[in-house]
Amino acid sequence: MLYGIGALIALRLAAVDEHTYTLPNRLTALLAAFGASQVIGVSIWQGSPSLALSAAAIVGIVGAVYFVLALTGSCGFGDMKFAVALALTIVPITGIFTIYLVPLAFAISALRVIGRNVRHRPRKHPHGMSLAIASLVLMVSMLQIDSAFMPV
Repeated sequence: MLYGIGALIALRLAAVDEHTYTLPNRLTALLAAFGASQVIGVSIWQGSPSLALSAAAIVGIVGAVYFVLALTGSCGFGDMKFAVALALTIVPITGIFTIYLVPLAFAISALRVIGRNVRHRPRKHPHGMSLAIASLVLMVSMLQIDSAFMPV
């Protein structure tokens, strides 16, 4: 149930980004707060503060990579915020594999650019949908690998 809530918020953000090329701060903050509460909740439930610390480190790495990408113009700063919020949301499920959010999202973006080129459309496209799809792929993959994460 909780995983679905995070996925719905992420998909809503991606849909808004697809139409407006912007990611609303309110929805991004909602997703980040939801993800942070999941991280803290899982850490308390497991009785291990190291889970929260490792999640913070993993999310920090994703954020740092997206910050550099935003500085170079490969994506926007809204995408950076969305990537951090998504990483916070999926890190309790995917753990260290959250790092793969970055290359997977850019691979999906590359496929979208190829598709746009084939249809003779402008190459520019919002990155939010690629991030959302990448996060869903990671979550579903981890749920298939380790059924311990499946809701009861």
